[in-house]
Amino acid sequence: MKHMSVSEDKSLKEKFKAEVRVYEMPAYEIRHAAQRIPVDGLAGDEWSGAPAIYLDGSRAGKPVLKSGECAGDRDLSGRVKLLWDEDNIYILAEVKDDMPMVNSRSRHNIRNGDALELFLSSDPDNLPKEGYSSRDFQVVLGANETMWIYGQAGGGTRNAAPKDSEIAVRQTAAGYNVEARISTVNFGYDDFIPGRELALDVALDDADGTGARECQLIWNGAEDNDRNSRYWGRAVLRQGQ
Repeated sequence: MKHMSVSEDKSLKEKFKAEVRVYEMPAYEIRHAAQRIPVDGLAGDEWSGAPAIYLDGSRAGKPVLKSGECAGDRDLSGRVKLLWDEDNIYILAEVKDDMPMVNSRSRHNIRNGDALELFLSSDPDNLPKEGYSSRDFQVVLGANETMWIYGQAGGGTRNAAPKDSEIAVRQTAAGYNVEARISTVNFGYDDFIPGRELALDVALDDADGTGARECQLIWNGAEDNDRNSRYWGRAVLRQGQ
């Protein structure tokens, strides 16, 4: 099942209203960081002004897409926050997981364990009908403190760990936190400025006793986010917190 975002074709929107429930998500505000954020996994006060994306089915504003076997919020749920500055994207996930930090994978297999996935594009009005463009990126942040950018297209860093970036993972009473700084140099463009619109999606991956991914929660896209960018949500870069 795919989440549909129908916002421009009004006739199509009216046609399908009686058959499907259409959720029009407002753009997520990525607010400017007041200062360079220390990456320590602690979810400190520097994150207090950042809006949260909830992946728990209760406060998300629309159903979160679930893929695989998910046994409720204790098994997998969380909230994700993003901030930015001219050189970096910062991301924090506070994850509830009753069997946390199960990930022994590396490189392109990181997403087959406990992980956070970030999908980002600087060209949201020209997402291809199929596949990725040179401005579309999938970044996976593993609970084993490893990161990887996949290679669906050319441009920027591909099929490699992100350059000049850092990650910290810390276990909590309910699960774990993932915090990372990803240098914008990895995205191959330097137009991160206030008011810039982006395509955005986030997902949480969960591996329990098998050591392999059993469940995934997706904010706004589809199960094939790793192959197609067209269903991602929207975000906008804001100047202050």
